[in-house]
Amino acid sequence: MAAIRGHIVGIINNDPIDATNIYLADELKDYVVNEPPALANKTWYDILNDKATWTKERLLTFQNAVQFGEHENHCMKPNFKHIEGVPKYVKYPNFYAYVPPAPDCQ
Repeated sequence: MAAIRGHIVGIINNDPIDATNIYLADELKDYVVNEPPALANKTWYDILNDKATWTKERLLTFQNAVQFGEHENHCMKPNFKHIEGVPKYVKYPNFYAYVPPAPDCQ
């Protein structure tokens, strides 16, 4: 059976199982933006649900922040402790297109 907004999705031990709505977008309410200053202290949820977000100027601001901004690195041990020697904040890496080596002349 499929889950459709609070309807029965299955039966275990003759008891019906009700589906619970899970809204993954709600997770975005936990992430607060620091930069750019115009968006500081807003959540990703608020930003993505704002019609002003989808203007060309705002999209370019986001693209530049992702491409050139600082990102928090979540490289952790199984006990959720940060791994020593790995920087906590990093710049987005530079990626270059792969150029295959020239074939050997024979």
